[in-house]
Amino acid sequence: MPYQHHPGVFRIRPLRYAIAVSLTLASLTAFAQGNAPTPITAEAAARSWNLPAAPLADTLARIARDSGQRLSADPALVAGKTSAPVRGNFSTADAARQVLIGTGLELVVTESGTLSVRPVPPLENNARAMLAPVTVRADAARESAWGPVQGYVARRSATGTKTDTPLIETPQSVSVVTREQMEIQGVDTLDQAFRYSAGVVSQSGNGGNSGTAGTSLLMRGFSSGGFSSGGGSLYLDGRKFPINSITGVQEPFLYERVELLKGPASILYGQASPGGIVNLVSKRPTSEPLRQVGLQVGSWNRQRATIDLGGPVTEDGRLGYRITGLMQDSDTMIAEIPDDRQTLSTAVDWRATDRTTLTLLATLHESEAAYNYGKPFDGTVLPNPNGRVAPDLFVGERGFDGMEVSRNTLGYELEHQFNDTWTVRHNLLWYDTETDWAYHWISNRTDDATRRLVNRGAQRRIDEEAGVTVDNQVQTRWHHGRLQHTSLVGMDYRNSKFDQRVWVGTNQPLDVFNPEYGNRPVMNDGIARATRIDYGHLGIYAQNQTKFDDRWIVLLGGRWDDVDLRNRQTDANGNHNRLRAKATELTWRAGVVYLFDNDLAPYASYSESFEPSTGVDASGSGFDPTTGRQYEVGFKYEPVGTNATLTVAVYELTQQNVLTADPDNPGFSVQTGEVRSRGFEVEGRAHLRNNLDLIAAYTYTDNEVTRSNDPNRGNTTAAVPRNAVSLWADYHVLSGPADGLSMGGGIRYVGRTFNNDNSFKVPSCSGQVAADTD
Repeated sequence: MPYQHHPGVFRIRPLRYAIAVSLTLASLTAFAQGNAPTPITAEAAARSWNLPAAPLADTLARIARDSGQRLSADPALVAGKTSAPVRGNFSTADAARQVLIGTGLELVVTESGTLSVRPVPPLENNARAMLAPVTVRADAARESAWGPVQGYVARRSATGTKTDTPLIETPQSVSVVTREQMEIQGVDTLDQAFRYSAGVVSQSGNGGNSGTAGTSLLMRGFSSGGFSSGGGSLYLDGRKFPINSITGVQEPFLYERVELLKGPASILYGQASPGGIVNLVSKRPTSEPLRQVGLQVGSWNRQRATIDLGGPVTEDGRLGYRITGLMQDSDTMIAEIPDDRQTLSTAVDWRATDRTTLTLLATLHESEAAYNYGKPFDGTVLPNPNGRVAPDLFVGERGFDGMEVSRNTLGYELEHQFNDTWTVRHNLLWYDTETDWAYHWISNRTDDATRRLVNRGAQRRIDEEAGVTVDNQVQTRWHHGRLQHTSLVGMDYRNSKFDQRVWVGTNQPLDVFNPEYGNRPVMNDGIARATRIDYGHLGIYAQNQTKFDDRWIVLLGGRWDDVDLRNRQTDANGNHNRLRAKATELTWRAGVVYLFDNDLAPYASYSESFEPSTGVDASGSGFDPTTGRQYEVGFKYEPVGTNATLTVAVYELTQQNVLTADPDNPGFSVQTGEVRSRGFEVEGRAHLRNNLDLIAAYTYTDNEVTRSNDPNRGNTTAAVPRNAVSLWADYHVLSGPADGLSMGGGIRYVGRTFNNDNSFKVPSCSGQVAADTD
């Protein structure tokens, strides 16, 4: 059954969209009934502050950022002045008054709650002269865990806690790749987005080259799971995105930031790889008008057009929108593999009241590419008397090999603040995807006689998947004496259906040094394999973040999960094989951070994860889930007065209950296997002298199969390098004829890796990224 290319068609289901939108608006209407609560003011309830003596401008900026209050000050007034230290519970206004002590400045609070700084008026006739407040805004913008970041240095994230938390107060390593970094580095895939992050490498070994199959990362020595049905480690706005490894190809242009939480994360996200999870943060409506159009041309006939529009719809700003789109027509390094994409994303914000917000999010995506299966060992990592295999060798056949993906998503986020203490959130994501994929596979070695020929086979598969994930949360911020708490209780539910049909065939061997094409594969009659996976997952979780004396931060959390995965497979003869993985699992984590006055924050944490295992042992009993546990210690450093961060982490991560051969029952498996990773990671980001950005990372990973009945005991997981180093620099010209020009470049080193059975070694490599200009 040969593969035939066909024009991509968006498979929108209007009824489902209409129902989802109607339900969303109905929910919002119910929430919006009644009187609106009193808005938060600058004189609201006290919160804890720990502000050391520092440049006054930096301290005022920090108060504005952390409180979300508008704060105005003339830079000339605060230049050269040092703030007084502030420690204790104060309202935002009182905290600002404290830092102004001894500076000759005072705080003015307007009726609308805006804060401004002015000189203390001279006394005249025992009365103060009333001067108009200064209206120049110093730093009113507060970074949000779900919003944009200026530059490369993020300060907050919700990926590690599901709450808006400073990264320095999160006792686990988190890497945040910002929108600006992705744009300057020309990121096309998620694999490329994390090229300069510690603890993660592309499993494909090519940095996620455009035109290949889906995203698949190795995080701390463990596979991301290929983002397969039900499992995997991909999240969209904190909600499970259980798409398979082929439809997992993502378009980074749609996202404000992409984040990697390293290590087990089941406490918040349920089943996941022990190596970590990836969270994509969508672009949201902007408070100011946004008009951005981009045109790009490049190597391999690349032509790309982008559009990014946003802003308020109504004068009061209660309704806003964002439209992001992309069209790309491109070849790749391998001429027969295209990289064509069309995608459209929309977001609408409706602030029904001062405390009730609804955000609608939808995307349409289509792409056309082909799969790069790879090259044989001979002539690549091993010598071949005929020379080296060309890196642009195509092992398939024109007119057969191809991959067409169509994906639609629709979701919403509904948030209501009852008061300054209680907040509820209801988030939903629905997705529907289809992939039509045909490719050739080849043998790992060339023939013994000529050392030129590789055997080939052909396969075509069609994947269809649809699912929904819902996450409900109740959050409360409260304090008791010297303790401040942020408590979170949530329940999430996921359901998906995955169907796959596979056809197989044969083809003539290929000469990898002088390929001749035109041999159509001979496909077998009928479907070789059909698979149906029904997946359901219910999770209940609770977490508490406690801050004591603005020094100690303690994080405790636990989760209960119930997973039911049913896998039905039908072979070419009509025989059925039913597999089921049903698991109930408890996981937990704990962490502690200490905040020094010098902005150094050492931390320690313990976390767990699990993944269901399908199949049965020799007695017919189902397998338990594999489990992961991690011990991590390190420190984070965010010096006040600079735009820089540094994270250093040391960890031991172990996966248990891994399947291995049953020594007493050949052909069956037992769960006595174990894989362990020990590592050391350093990642730093800095914005220097307003025109130089730097990213540096080093990763050391000692990965080993520590228990196994198979011959792989003592082996290293395939494609995991022991050492990896990267450095990126970006320089901005701020004056002169070249004002506005930026140039960036980077270099990366990836140490040697092994194949699956460690019989072949891939040598280390380094590469340099070409400069980029604006």
